[in-house]
Amino acid sequence: MEPARVCGSHSGHARRHQLRGLRSSPFYTHLADSLIALAHQQTTGPAFLLGTSQGSIAAVNGAAHARPGTIAGVILTESVSVMGGSGETVFSAGPRMIRVPVLVVANRDDLCDVAPPDAAPRIAAAMTASPDARVLTVTGGTTRSRKNCGSLTPHGYFGIEDQVVAKISAWLDAHS
Repeated sequence: MEPARVCGSHSGHARRHQLRGLRSSPFYTHLADSLIALAHQQTTGPAFLLGTSQGSIAAVNGAAHARPGTIAGVILTESVSVMGGSGETVFSAGPRMIRVPVLVVANRDDLCDVAPPDAAPRIAAAMTASPDARVLTVTGGTTRSRKNCGSLTPHGYFGIEDQVVAKISAWLDAHS
């Protein structure tokens, strides 16, 4: 069965306000619940949450507070694990409350100061209620940006997107 694929967009409230510092909030919990409900309206397949960089905070929050049986797993890519300008990390969002399988993807070549790849095992270890928290380490990517945390760098898997997507897809298939 094909997993549900729903892309979230921010509500008017989020557009009017700075998003930093809100991803571990009840507002984002409600947003994740709404997206999960929408996914279940769209398909009978399993629903997964996926977050990249700052979005990993929101995915952890959503997974931590998801009603039992509503999501099949969570994927975190290049997760913010070091406190930066947002004032929150994946550790702020309740990782110990996640009760579904978790895949933490980290690129050894990521130079983003708030998402160091060597923190991936610590992130997975924080998922103490998860039946299966794994780390997937990838290597590579090219840099087309001066910002180490940008999408056109190894942080965004620039140049290795297909390889990373294939590995995440294999994990999704194994957990669907």
